[in-house]
Amino acid sequence: MGLDDIEANHQEAALWFTKAANQGDPKALNDLGNMHNYGIYFEKNTEIAIDFYRQATEAGSDAGKCNYGWALIKSNNDTVKNEGLQLLKSAANNGYIQAQLNLGRIYLGDYGFEIDHQQCFHYFKAAADQENPEGLTSLGVNYSRGYGCERNQEKANELYKMAAEKGDAQAQFNLAWSYHYGTGVEHDLDEAFQYYLMAAEQGHPGGFRGVGQMYEVGTEKSPQNLEQAAKFYHLAAEQGDEVAEYNLGVFYQYGTGVELNLDTAVKYLERAAIKDDPSANLNLGLLYQEGINSERDYSKALYYFERATHLAHPKAAGCIGFLYMNGFGLEQNTSKAMEFFEKSASMGDVHSQYNLGLLYKKIERNEPNIKNACYWFLTAADQNFGAAQIDSSIMLINSEDEENKVEAVKWAILGKINGDDRADNLLKYIDDHISEEIINEGASRADKFYEGN
Repeated sequence: MGLDDIEANHQEAALWFTKAANQGDPKALNDLGNMHNYGIYFEKNTEIAIDFYRQATEAGSDAGKCNYGWALIKSNNDTVKNEGLQLLKSAANNGYIQAQLNLGRIYLGDYGFEIDHQQCFHYFKAAADQENPEGLTSLGVNYSRGYGCERNQEKANELYKMAAEKGDAQAQFNLAWSYHYGTGVEHDLDEAFQYYLMAAEQGHPGGFRGVGQMYEVGTEKSPQNLEQAAKFYHLAAEQGDEVAEYNLGVFYQYGTGVELNLDTAVKYLERAAIKDDPSANLNLGLLYQEGINSERDYSKALYYFERATHLAHPKAAGCIGFLYMNGFGLEQNTSKAMEFFEKSASMGDVHSQYNLGLLYKKIERNEPNIKNACYWFLTAADQNFGAAQIDSSIMLINSEDEENKVEAVKWAILGKINGDDRADNLLKYIDDHISEEIINEGASRADKFYEGN
């Protein structure tokens, strides 16, 4: 019969710990502190717990130093916090792992201490050298980010694997992430799936989300299963995982793996949006703009677009520009629309680039505006946006320059491929008015563009 076979009896434990503590036993004093701190047998009482930790510290317990030091660090008094720091260092230097881990976190900037990546690395390495799973994982993160060491993702993955084999859920998730995105290892979704699943089996929210992502896209060994993806996103979202909340919101928004339900979509998107997820804020703005259950709310749409703009979503300012351009919930204002379109266009948003082209074309009172319209149409056309390709062709087709005519043919053909319904009439005009030599060259360029995309 071993210790594992003895049934837990907190009353008896409290009795014997108390007897040993009365004789000054440092371990018993610390254990009594834990019982009061976590409400085991005794009513939870932090003050009593801290006093036992103090007594354990005075009796020379490294666990007591760690717990009492940690309590002091949480105070608002710098002198007291520094006293706590010294106690943690004393325990850590004696090899007490939890103190080493706590110090590693402190030197990442927790509890008002200055960030010191060298010290952070030192203490996480001390825990990792004792093969502590959390220490191995934390040291891996340091190597991944280059904190206190030269950045080395391969070394990070080695440490994650060691910790993952010891059952550390965070390491399993981190290793899954590396395989998922091919960071320091060969990209392998099936390996990612297995490590995400290991983390999920331990209730890790990122693990649940990762399994959902693997089911959403499908892997070589595990085919796409959108219902399973939704199930795992639900599990992650219940634990507050921001990415899962956003993904689940999108699932309900479009009826992917679940029954379409815009009210439920809003619920999950709002959870992610309040955590400053840029895409969740953008999607909420679009939902309110398009109407939830036939009810449009442009003021809410503007609110979420502004939040997404503040969070640097490349499309968000363009969405505000769209409201100004059409007078949706705002007084119609072409200048304001162009101002916001330019913000998104400069960040690569193809719809804003195209809308800028339309506005410059609409106000083509002088040559600079025409050039600006052509510039933005061509910029969007280069991103394979069909409507912009047709407008680019229209603006170039009557040029006296032969090079422009060749480009006009190219864009017309590509606009046709991308389904713009103006393409047929435009191509008929080209056949009737452009030489065969130019058409052939334009077609050749269209082929090269298409192959490159």
